Amino acid sequence: MIKGEYENKDALLHPIILHTTGLLHPTILKENAKKITQLEEEVYKLTNDLPDQITLRPSLYFSRKEKITSLHFVKSPLLLNKKQMLANERHIQIFFSRATHKQRLFGKENRVDTRFVIKLNIFSDNELEALFHKFLASRQEEHMYVDTEYSFDANGNAAKAIWLPSEVPVQRKPVEDLNIVKVYQSQITREDVDTVEQALLLLKIQLEAYISIKHNSLKN
Repeated sequence: MIKGEYENKDALLHPIILHTTGLLHPTILKENAKKITQLEEEVYKLTNDLPDQITLRPSLYFSRKEKITSLHFVKSPLLLNKKQMLANERHIQIFFSRATHKQRLFGKENRVDTRFVIKLNIFSDNELEALFHKFLASRQEEHMYVDTEYSFDANGNAAKAIWLPSEVPVQRKPVEDLNIVKVYQSQITREDVDTVEQALLLLKIQLEAYISIKHNSLKN
């Protein structure tokens, strides 16, 4: 991703955790990656006729710049589970972007050949979930920055990175150390795939609704 293009203004809220149950079989992940890539293309094409900067609805912002085109849903109605539904003040941010060049993970080459990235302000890591729950329990009143970033391509490749506070005692080499935050590669689960797909479908629905309303207003 491009540093500085994403600013999560509500990232200090207590993080939302996506409970994961296990990894996907490589063949299933490959097919899902292709499906998600197609959905990303569909979402992006819906932005072709939008002005360079516009608010599509409250808290949903579109921006087209020289190096990146993005949709930022600050307070999306995306839900992970019934428990989150009860705490309806918790909104998941969706940041979907397309760069003018192949996306890299902090300048490092990866096998995913894509210009798209989707980022959610949630915690998602099957291996580290128990550790992260323990970390949160020791810091009940402390705010922190947590994000999960995904990329997929038409060949069925996929990559995932999690952004965690540096104090979390992770026994895994980070791909980037940003002082207060460290970024780690992570493995994709069924829940990740389902959540990303739902986030993209939500963006698609919002774009189609905006375009329809705009089209009808021009006819009248």
